[in-house]
Amino acid sequence: MTMGLQHVADAGQGLELEAELFDRVEHGAVLWTARTQGIVCPSSYRRNRKLRDQATVPGLEGWPIVNRPTGGGAVPQGPGILNLAIAYTGGAGHTIHDGYALITDILRDGLSSLCADMSLGETPQSFC
Repeated sequence: MTMGLQHVADAGQGLELEAELFDRVEHGAVLWTARTQGIVCPSSYRRNRKLRDQATVPGLEGWPIVNRPTGGGAVPQGPGILNLAIAYTGGAGHTIHDGYALITDILRDGLSSLCADMSLGETPQSFC
């Protein structure tokens, strides 16, 4: 299951695409963006009483919280934010370069209809 950029209504639908990927295939990828804003949080955040009722947290009005079954931190979602989920087994000898090539190839393929000129290389003053 590998497809171009998927525009979904909200982060909940994006997480459903990811779950379908992980449930049905040995390898594949999904690239998605949500049309509306929200925050995806790990399921452990449900234990936080304030976050269960985001209306009580100043600044979160209009930012619905969607829980995911994995760990990590809170991740804002919305127009212009891309999410990439990949399912694969790297195997013996798999290097970090192989991993970056996999990620960039998926992004290049998924975004080819939006961007005609994409390249891989160093970006001055970037984080990585």
